[in-house]
Amino acid sequence: MQIIHAAESALRKRVVACLVIALVAAATWWPRMSGPIDLRFDAGAYYILGTSLARGDGYRMLSEPGEIPSSLHPPLVPVLVAAHQLVLHSSDPVVVGHALRVTMVLASIAYAVAVFVLLAGYIPRRYAAAAAVLTVLPPQYVYFSDALYAETLFALFTVLFFVLHRHRRSTACFLLSGLCAVLAYETRTAGVALLVAWVADSLLRREFKRAGIALVVALAPVLAWMGWIHAVESSPSYRQPAYAYQTAPYLYFNVSYARNLSLQDPWAPELGPLTRRGFVERLWSNAKIVPKSIGQAVSSWEAPFRVWGPLALLVFLGLLLQVKRRQLVMLLYVALSLAAVCSTPFQQQFVRYVMPLYPFFALALFQLLAWAAVEARSRWPRLPPFITSAPGWAVLALIAVQVLPALREMYRQKHEVVAYEHAGERVTYRLFYYSPVGPAFDEALDWLHSRAAPRDVIAAGDPQWVYLRTGRKAVLAPLEIDGKKALQLIDSVPVKYLFAPSTGGYQRFIAALIAENPDAWRRVWSSANGTIDVYERVGPRAPSERTDAAPALGARAGGS
Repeated sequence: MQIIHAAESALRKRVVACLVIALVAAATWWPRMSGPIDLRFDAGAYYILGTSLARGDGYRMLSEPGEIPSSLHPPLVPVLVAAHQLVLHSSDPVVVGHALRVTMVLASIAYAVAVFVLLAGYIPRRYAAAAAVLTVLPPQYVYFSDALYAETLFALFTVLFFVLHRHRRSTACFLLSGLCAVLAYETRTAGVALLVAWVADSLLRREFKRAGIALVVALAPVLAWMGWIHAVESSPSYRQPAYAYQTAPYLYFNVSYARNLSLQDPWAPELGPLTRRGFVERLWSNAKIVPKSIGQAVSSWEAPFRVWGPLALLVFLGLLLQVKRRQLVMLLYVALSLAAVCSTPFQQQFVRYVMPLYPFFALALFQLLAWAAVEARSRWPRLPPFITSAPGWAVLALIAVQVLPALREMYRQKHEVVAYEHAGERVTYRLFYYSPVGPAFDEALDWLHSRAAPRDVIAAGDPQWVYLRTGRKAVLAPLEIDGKKALQLIDSVPVKYLFAPSTGGYQRFIAALIAENPDAWRRVWSSANGTIDVYERVGPRAPSERTDAAPALGARAGGS
């Protein structure tokens, strides 16, 4: 009877902890519940692909001239968008975007609770609850969850995989964990690390029948996606694109990851294709910042060395402890994920890439601290419990001191008003890190929307957002430092209006295009804050390179 009461008490405490964690996760969304979820950049591409699916047009970038099929983004997030549009009978990004915001609130709550359930199976409940609360408080999580990015859903599916994997002896849990791994892969191709870890775990346990099942299940989505990429790259619309550089390797949203990563630096394509030496240098350069990425993942993205350094060391020691305890599937997943991150040339995106790994870093960290407390009590049994647990609470306090002020400051200083015209009405809501470029970009679109003809094509740094705001086809200007060649390429679209930013890596290509062709462009609008100018194409068109350039670009991509 005593055992039953103890079990019931433990269950009640877990339920209460889950409710508290859910309330904290929901509270982080309270100040940001108005308006649509952020649909800029990658989020816009997901939304456009979902619109294409909902319309029955296939998996196409509707914003692009020729509406080229997509081979970059896995389909789960676009399918989610399509489902919302079908239920709401609307493709309006403001209407559907708000519904997607509500869905992401629910996903965030589920993610935080799932982190607690996972960690509570390995570490004391108080540590698990604290780590679960800290899941949704870091500024980096709040920022990325506020956009229609894949990270929150991807993190949710990976955590659910490991929750179910702990009960893998049940056939149902084994298969459901595999389903979560497949859904993670369909959300982000980085999920292949989870599929590999799932198969490898059964092999290491010498459960060869299950390993065979896992291999078949894992190969199905991988081969299906690879087959889709091959079909896209073999299609006439890909081999004979609508404009000369539409399938250039640097045009990331129109090509696969493999083609984009075949360049030494996709944002500096003049450096040429990636060489073996360049790849080794990339790996080494990236590996050197992995400790910083780990330390900041369990605290804040701006944590200084004195914070992230010790935290990264504790996480590393915790991972070694997991090796001793043979938590091999989790370790393999983390190792493969970090290896995949290091293979990319996008160091500025590491904070986004490692965010879904937070639960596993936190688990390693608190497993180490819990182990140290147990060891201390066994060696010095007369020590008061608060002394042995003091290091754990000190680490929690250190993390909280980084996270909470940074989160407060982000809400106070960087949660900025968005305002633009939509369907004849003024739409107002808030997004993070919107100024100074965001207001200027939207003001330019408001100005242009009433002046551009329906068939005019616009070149801008965020073409998907241009399309969602105006309904006009939009492209990225060629990443070509030779302004004369860039004019020939952009005339193959042809582009009527060009957005010229005053800062950022994209600016150097636009500056060359305008400076070397002064008679081809006329400035027709400038933002008040000086961050964006809009140019109109004037004068005779440059001879189009479409016939000659498209095969050349395709050959370059194919040989990488």
